[in-house]
Amino acid sequence: MITESITPVLSTMSTADYTLARFASLISSLLWAVIYMSFYIFGFAYILAIITSIPFKKLLPLQVLMMGILLIEKLIVFVVFVMQGAATNVSFLSFGPLAATFLEIPFFIFFFNKLTVMTAIIIALQFKFILSYTGFSKHKKLLLSVILIHVFMALVTASVGLLPMENLFALLTGRAC
Repeated sequence: MITESITPVLSTMSTADYTLARFASLISSLLWAVIYMSFYIFGFAYILAIITSIPFKKLLPLQVLMMGILLIEKLIVFVVFVMQGAATNVSFLSFGPLAATFLEIPFFIFFFNKLTVMTAIIIALQFKFILSYTGFSKHKKLLLSVILIHVFMALVTASVGLLPMENLFALLTGRAC
């Protein structure tokens, strides 16, 4: 699923090169998942600790729970795609399909694809937790801060989604795709 960008490698190179490209795609996806999850748990907790003065270690369980919610969203999308026998670059739980109907710039489609129903639930849970833990008096500032962190993460994720993987593979193997 979602490896159609390396399909041209099959027609221009050997089966071994195509297999290597598939493994490289798998490894890079797993590496990106580990980096994303690590930042989402530890980086996000650190940023929230700075903003709210809540100890970093107290925010880690909250972020692990939020990561679980994100993984549940990914599981739902995966199960639906498997049942339908199809896959797309956008999630039906996000603004990605809506953006794809009006916008032609892939960056914006990937960006809006990261703004999902689960993201809204996560923002609400984080906001509620911080309010209950700290009694923060500036509700709007806190809510805006949490939203802006999520928007920043969506921008970074959308940017990574536009990396030219074919060119990177060609650099790794020393061949042109």
